[in-house]
Amino acid sequence: MVEAQKTRRVGDRLIGYFISPVLWKEIGPGLSAGRVQSVALKWICDREDEIRNFHSEIYYNVLLYVHDKKGIEGVFQRVGDRIFSEEKANLILQNVQKEKNLRISEKKESHKKNLPPPPFQTASLQQEAFRKLRFSSKKTMSIAQKLYEGMDLGNGKREGLITYMRTDSIRLSPDFVERANSWIISEFGETFANKLERKVKKSSKKIQDAHEAIRITDPFLTSESAKNFLGKEEASLYELIWKRTISYLLPPEEFLKTEYSIFVAGEYFQLETKKTLFPGYKILNEADKKANPNWEKGELLALQKAECEKKQTEPSPRYSEGTLVAKLEREGIGRPSTYSTVSEILVKRKYVEQEKKFFYPLPLGEKVNFFLQSGFGDLFREKFTAELESNLDRIEKNEIDSLVILNRLWSDLQTQIQNSKFVASVFRKEWAEIREKKKTSWGICPLCRDGSLQKKKTSRKKEFYQCSRFPDCEYVNYELPKP
Repeated sequence: MVEAQKTRRVGDRLIGYFISPVLWKEIGPGLSAGRVQSVALKWICDREDEIRNFHSEIYYNVLLYVHDKKGIEGVFQRVGDRIFSEEKANLILQNVQKEKNLRISEKKESHKKNLPPPPFQTASLQQEAFRKLRFSSKKTMSIAQKLYEGMDLGNGKREGLITYMRTDSIRLSPDFVERANSWIISEFGETFANKLERKVKKSSKKIQDAHEAIRITDPFLTSESAKNFLGKEEASLYELIWKRTISYLLPPEEFLKTEYSIFVAGEYFQLETKKTLFPGYKILNEADKKANPNWEKGELLALQKAECEKKQTEPSPRYSEGTLVAKLEREGIGRPSTYSTVSEILVKRKYVEQEKKFFYPLPLGEKVNFFLQSGFGDLFREKFTAELESNLDRIEKNEIDSLVILNRLWSDLQTQIQNSKFVASVFRKEWAEIREKKKTSWGICPLCRDGSLQKKKTSRKKEFYQCSRFPDCEYVNYELPKP
């Protein structure tokens, strides 16, 4: 492991030391390139380009609100291809509204199991803490560090509440599983005991497995008990880890999935319901008390109302800290110890900014990304970085010598740097052209007064004007507004 860490450090320094000066010369001082950060920057810039070039379209859905004799209600949705014609949607609506009662044409039931999610590792903890608590990756790791180092639980002693928080493993020690199972039996009974060893789907990425998963150290210290000794943020993160750890050791949730279908006005409408048969790990959460229908095929339901729902196609969302970390992990780029610092570096360098939890590339970031992808694309793409991580794992297992990897990297660097003068001249010309294309002659958005109007075309080649800040600003018009 030590040799692999040394190789990673030397490789990162080679890339940083020899490419960053090229950035200083061509763009400006104080800039940096990195094996992981530059790939993350590429993703953020690529996603922004996708959003800019996205052609949003209006489509329609038809909903049927029904109820039975007992007053139990349900909402059926039309199934099939999207309807892009308002006229067609209204025609379906008019034909449906002629009916007072609707008959269930089909009923399908299936017994399902829902497995609990695996214990946390660094990436999944950062993702879930962002999703549920809105903690940044840096904040999550800082609080986790405190929980790991130990907190005073009222006896004057510092006790570590979780295991080491920089890990890519989802393994739990047998001793801990045994102790946790004792708590589960005492709390919920033998029915909820962890009787079978659960198989975890293996990742295609390399896992070092030097540490256990991120778990609680004492299963008997519940999240409710810990609240008395922890601050609000520490208690929130501890509860997240406690629930995830205990959930994994509980049985699967079992439920009955029912699909009801109605055929009316030449269209199929569907409603899905879920009835819990055995709560399993969901016993840790509040039970859903919603009354589900239990209708039979051929049963008549009263049509309460039908409505046409107007929707709009949307581009893929910008990256948040959670989704960026998830992609780094999925692509096998970086290590758990570096996930929280990647976005921090990009913001610090003024390559991107974070607004409402999402990352937007700044002009400097787009310029740096274009230069790196033009001249050093082979070094700053997913494949190269993931392959290097794989080779570092091979070094750790003594399958390959570190000098072989470093010599190969040095050779690639030399080739790229020798071409940098030619790349720089091409870059200056092409970037000027791209910058002009990014500009608009259609004026400022009249709605938000912040974005600029962009001229686009629908899939049917009809021109329209849209705010450059879409989807944050929803301005769309087929006519250019008057100045």
